[in-house]
Amino acid sequence: MAEQLTLPGIEPRPVLSDRLMLVLLPDASAVQQVRQRRQALGMRYALHGRPIVPGRLHITLAGFGDFPGVPPRLIGNLSRLLSSVDAPCFTASLDTVMSFDGGRARSGGRHALVLSGDDGVQGVRILYDAIAQRLRALGFGRVPSRIMPHLTLSYEKLRLPPVPVAPVQWPVTEFVLARSLIGSGEPYSIFGRWPLRH
Repeated sequence: MAEQLTLPGIEPRPVLSDRLMLVLLPDASAVQQVRQRRQALGMRYALHGRPIVPGRLHITLAGFGDFPGVPPRLIGNLSRLLSSVDAPCFTASLDTVMSFDGGRARSGGRHALVLSGDDGVQGVRILYDAIAQRLRALGFGRVPSRIMPHLTLSYEKLRLPPVPVAPVQWPVTEFVLARSLIGSGEPYSIFGRWPLRH
């Protein structure tokens, strides 16, 4: 790899390599269900996008930004904060597939093809509300009042309206702080796990 050239007195812009997220991870059975749904949808709609690898399948609860390396102080603050979150275990049930891009498409006009749900993600919303309350109390800015829980299958040029599918279900007993190496495609590293109330 070529070294980045610098000029005296001018610091190079740091490379943002690490993305931190609070997520829910599907269990092994749900991962298999996701693969089956994506395969069936690929045949039905002639999808061409690369399926998300199992180690990167997730439902996002909160994103904390991109960093030039792991930010230990932020991780320490989050660890203390998240240990006080009190929310019950629940079963996630994703029974709808659709395109979702949060108001913007990715490069090449691709849209996220996602699994979502209605009643089946109510537990996600309850957990998010408990987490968001703690984040606001600690002074985090721009904490959304609500989220649209979803699990991304792939990125496609196709725009698909909501279509019912056989539900993907799993028992959610914890939430985790995950690190994504941006652009690597590697499975997430887990920096913390917090159990939900039984």
